[in-house]
Amino acid sequence: MRDKEQGKRKGIHECSKREQRSQRRKWREAQAKSRATKKAASLAINSLSTPPVSPVSQQSDSQEACPSRLELIKQITSNK
Repeated sequence: MRDKEQGKRKGIHECSKREQRSQRRKWREAQAKSRATKKAASLAINSLSTPPVSPVSQQSDSQEACPSRLELIKQITSNK
């Protein structure tokens, strides 16, 4: 606030319309960059705390080993 009191810096309301647009655009870009940085840091932290993703081959093997409900019904009815 000291700079504003001494007249070294102008408030946004003291700027022309063109300067206001320019300043607000800069603020928007800086805020977007800050949010992106925070999000990337958050994702990096979360990825360290979660377990690793299991390979696709293991998932498909477990699905093949476990027959579907329809297959079980067909086996039961065919055994009768």
